[in-house]
Amino acid sequence: MEQEQKPDWNRLDNIWEIMQSYHGIKQFVLEIFERRRKKVEFRQAGRFRFYRSGEDFVQIIAHLRGIRLPVYKIVIPDIQNLDIVGDSYRFTPMEGAIYYMVEEPSEGILVRPIHLFRGTFGYGGTGPHESALVEYALTKVRKCCFDVRDADCLLSMME
Repeated sequence: MEQEQKPDWNRLDNIWEIMQSYHGIKQFVLEIFERRRKKVEFRQAGRFRFYRSGEDFVQIIAHLRGIRLPVYKIVIPDIQNLDIVGDSYRFTPMEGAIYYMVEEPSEGILVRPIHLFRGTFGYGGTGPHESALVEYALTKVRKCCFDVRDADCLLSMME
């Protein structure tokens, strides 16, 4: 059996490695997809809906009729990893935030919301595991791939 290769969209984070070691991830995501839709918590700002947990975000993904591509993965490294030596600098993104942005296709004049979840990478605790849950749902179940962007992209989309 051929070993799965790390996708290019995970070159800046440790989410692929977490997905590989998170043994119950497939079953957990499939259970979320099979559940009846329940009320989820989100904060709304214009067209943007910000979800509080990866599980709530995955539940929304599970019940969307379609997903407008591309799906954005916006990586925002923690600048504490920036080493300045003289006039040059070295940057190794080891931890930071990841925003996942999913847009539903519009129907006629009806403009659909843009769903957003803030995950993390590199930190301890549950943050990277929620990012792994979201990535598994989008890449393995919904068969999407990511367009990786930076914080400038997120800010310009929110204008």
